[in-house]
Amino acid sequence: MAPSTTTEATALRALLHSWEKGLRTLSIYLPNNPVRQLTIDALQEGLSWVWKLLPEFTLTVSEAGLEWKSEIVLPVENKSESLAWTLFQDGITWMVFSPGAEKEEIVTFLTLIQRARTLTDEDEEDLRTLLWSADFQFIRYKVAELGEIDGEPIEGTPASDRAPKLSPDKVRGLLLGDTAAQGEDSQEDSQEDGQEEGQEGGDGQSGAPVPKGVVNLAEYESTLYFLDEPEIDYLRDEVRREYEQNLNENVLSMLFDIFEEQPDAEARAEIISILSELLPHLLNAGDLHSVAYLISETQVVLSGAEEVLPEHRRLLEGLTMTFSRPEAVEQLIEALEAATIEASIDETEQVFAHMTPDVLSTVLKWHGHLSNEDVRQTLERTADRMVEESPAAVGVALESSERVVVIQALRLVKEGGLEGVEDQLVGLVGHDDVGIRNVLVRALAAVPTSQTMKALVTLMEDTDPEVRTAAVRGLAMRRYRGALPLLEKFVLDKQLRSRDLTERRAFFQAYGTIAGESGVSNLREILLPKAFWRPVDSDTRACAAMALGHVSSQSARGALQRATKARDRIVRSAAMRALQGNGQ
Repeated sequence: MAPSTTTEATALRALLHSWEKGLRTLSIYLPNNPVRQLTIDALQEGLSWVWKLLPEFTLTVSEAGLEWKSEIVLPVENKSESLAWTLFQDGITWMVFSPGAEKEEIVTFLTLIQRARTLTDEDEEDLRTLLWSADFQFIRYKVAELGEIDGEPIEGTPASDRAPKLSPDKVRGLLLGDTAAQGEDSQEDSQEDGQEEGQEGGDGQSGAPVPKGVVNLAEYESTLYFLDEPEIDYLRDEVRREYEQNLNENVLSMLFDIFEEQPDAEARAEIISILSELLPHLLNAGDLHSVAYLISETQVVLSGAEEVLPEHRRLLEGLTMTFSRPEAVEQLIEALEAATIEASIDETEQVFAHMTPDVLSTVLKWHGHLSNEDVRQTLERTADRMVEESPAAVGVALESSERVVVIQALRLVKEGGLEGVEDQLVGLVGHDDVGIRNVLVRALAAVPTSQTMKALVTLMEDTDPEVRTAAVRGLAMRRYRGALPLLEKFVLDKQLRSRDLTERRAFFQAYGTIAGESGVSNLREILLPKAFWRPVDSDTRACAAMALGHVSSQSARGALQRATKARDRIVRSAAMRALQGNGQ
């Protein structure tokens, strides 16, 4: 069969060949060698690049090499240096690599492969034991049992003519920068006899033409009483101060002063009308500092001004509630994200400080879509403030029909252990979206009440393995004894043994943690089966050993000590780890 020329197959061939080369480098160089570190970086970058093409990939191990979709992408050439041959001779039938493996697990995996090559028959470990002890989260594999020829992989879960006008910045630069230079040069040139008289007018000391409309101080330097340095500095500071003033804020300040000093109803109504027209203008101009000033001063007027008519009060309150309306907040965030409004972080925070908890759902919705890191962090701080002011707003967000809002609200509950939203959390247990249920499990565990713990027990029977695993870990963390009957049923049921190793391990360890001494007899019977005609697989026995490691009793320790003499290497390794206190 001719090699495939698809992009995915080509990328996998290159990746797997780089793994074989990396194995040689890892065996030659010490951990502190820079060549070894460069190799590790290259391995991680190569796997990260493959995720752009494939969500995950499954490799079938055969005597001929590693196969992907029935095509050999890494043939066995030199058996002593072949990655595929090492996996094949140790009974690995297939492997699945998922995103996340590139961070640490791929390097650990290749290191264990190299270590397995150096093992002898006298060694207690083999590749199966090494891989089992590594407890990979993003690398899955299947080992051929006796009489098994091949294993089937489980399926992955699966943004003019007119002279140009001078800008204010350029005028300011000419005034602030050239003033001192022209002043200093004029004093030096006044000491030179007649040199200035030969120059033709208006070009200053630098020889550059002075723009029309800008005063050239060189034209006024003929007097012996020209400005001294302190006077020039004073003028420069005054010019700078004038240009740095926020004219919009000055206008707003005058309007509010008039409102407070003029009790005339008609005058006040006109000022309110002007303020209402200025607000959208300031937003469009991106002057968020003035927007925040307008709202804060309006609040001051409402609390301090005398004899404000009910109609005027209603209109002013409408201004202060501008950012309590979801549509206004959405437009502002959208403009900040698209950079149509350029504002500093401080200015943005000043405006966001006036947002009320009523718009928490809108804030959470946009938080999940933002690419502007500064705006995203500002929204995070705003959401935290809203949660502190009104926890009930989180409950409203949890009932939203938008997926991103619900997930973000669940994360707020998880991070803050927020109470008072138990009813909304329990209402999400049967949600159709597995992603929401996955985050829900962690939120429930963060709020340990009888209601939330019972919901976690329900999720132990979820259709998704990740949800089930997270639920049982949350129950173990809280040591909720109400989960014990169902846990015991799963541990003793043979159906659990057909599930993924990570899930089995989580169920067994939760059982050991919650049951304690009362569960030792059941775990010992699985770890040390008496009936040879009812064998228990190695992984399940190892899980029982790890569960016993969570029980602090003499009977549990005695069972583990007996298991260290078992014939099965995986069982012996698990028992020794549990005795050493590594049963976590």
